[in-house]
Order: sequence, then C-alpha cells, then structure tokens
Amino acid sequence: MFDILYYKGKDVTSRPLEQRKLLLFDVLPDDSSLIAKVKSLSGLNSEQLFSLCCSQSLEGIDLKRKDSTYTAGHRSKNWLKVINYSFEGVLITGYRRSEFGWLLNFEDGSPAGTLEFASHHARQTVYRMAEKFNYEESSDFVRFPANPIKARVKFTIQKLVT
Repeated sequence: MFDILYYKGKDVTSRPLEQRKLLLFDVLPDDSSLIAKVKSLSGLNSEQLFSLCCSQSLEGIDLKRKDSTYTAGHRSKNWLKVINYSFEGVLITGYRRSEFGWLLNFEDGSPAGTLEFASHHARQTVYRMAEKFNYEESSDFVRFPANPIKARVKFTIQKLVT
C-alpha cells in the first residue's frame, strides 16, 4: 500500500497510519483497471494470512502497526515486510559487462532471465570461478558457453492481482 505524506499542503507524517490511510482513501479515485485501493485487514492471524498469500503465489504481506507514524530515511520496527521467497536451481551462463547482471538459464537450458541483485560474497565467488573458464565476449555480455556455474537463487514472484 502506498502512503500519504502531505494532505492539502500539510505534512501528515506524524499522524498514525490509520488516519493517513483514511486521508489516502479520500484522495484516491474509486478502483479502476489502473489503480486499486488496498484494504487493510485487522485482527487476523498473520501466519494464516501469509500461508494464504503463499498458496496464491503472491509476493508477501506487510505488517504495520496502525498507530505508527511515517519515518523517512530508515526502516521502522513498526513495519515488517514478510516475503514469500522461492528457490530455484539455475545455471549462470554469463554476465553483463556494463552493469551488474548474471545471465541465467534453467537446468534444461531454457532462459531464466537476469539476476540483478547478489551479495558481495556471491559476486566474488562467481567471478573467481568464472576466471577459470573459456568465455566469449561481445560488447554487452561475457558468456561461459562450456562451463555454466550451478547456483541456487532466491526470488520473489510478483503477480498482479486482478
């Protein structure tokens, strides 16, 4: 859910989330094909809600204290994002030259996309392994045609709810 920080020219970040949501719902138009107001659920068992989210292959849930104020610039202990991570065995078949990105294939050889986030340790490990391989270079990519690197990636499924 988005938040509202200013209402009619006034800063409302110090107001509780519950009040800011009422202001936001007042400002937003009715649901349409382009925008939908996300309703909050109160008093539910968060474990059951997360389980339902996982069964529908949704990204996760946000747990927010309804009396929390908006804090800019750092994470608040009053807001918690619970993510439905998935894991998959893949092959790293190369990397982008200009910006970080590993080229991925599924183990059957079909394309799996580009991984764009990895820890410093993971990057060092992969690049150290890649130095030992024969590779093909183009202006955009370096590829390891004979020696893909086996990896297990963690990802989220981002599914639009219609």
